[in-house]
Amino acid sequence: MVDKKKVTQIGILVSDIEKAAKEWEKFTGIKSEIFTIERYEVTGATYMGKPCYGLIKQALFNLSNVQIELISPCGDEPSVWKDCLDQNGEGLHHIAFVTDNVDDAIKEFEACEMPLMQIGHWPAEPKDGTYAYMDARNSLNTIIELLCM
Repeated sequence: MVDKKKVTQIGILVSDIEKAAKEWEKFTGIKSEIFTIERYEVTGATYMGKPCYGLIKQALFNLSNVQIELISPCGDEPSVWKDCLDQNGEGLHHIAFVTDNVDDAIKEFEACEMPLMQIGHWPAEPKDGTYAYMDARNSLNTIIELLCM
């Protein structure tokens, strides 16, 4: 089940993660580390049904009520992040909600004409879980991320 009344994260695409992270640090007063996500061999990520070798750098800002995630694609490999940055430029990428069953949540969203775009896993550190990006751009004008931790 997805609690659609509780946003857990807002994802923002940026071209220059170092610059954007400094601005968010100044704005929030919160220091963030910049890190690169794991490769396909670890995440098993797929984008539009094919293996996703696209990498990103991330910076996370944990506010009291929501997490701000800055995302900057690295390289030329296709991914939901790179394609959205290339097509739409910097700005809002996704709004994330937590689910306790990502497979059921994907089915629920697909039944509402919000197809799966990309899915992957992250290793136990810093946390063990799955993410799925659902294409809600036709109805909600954004991507919905489902997080199962």
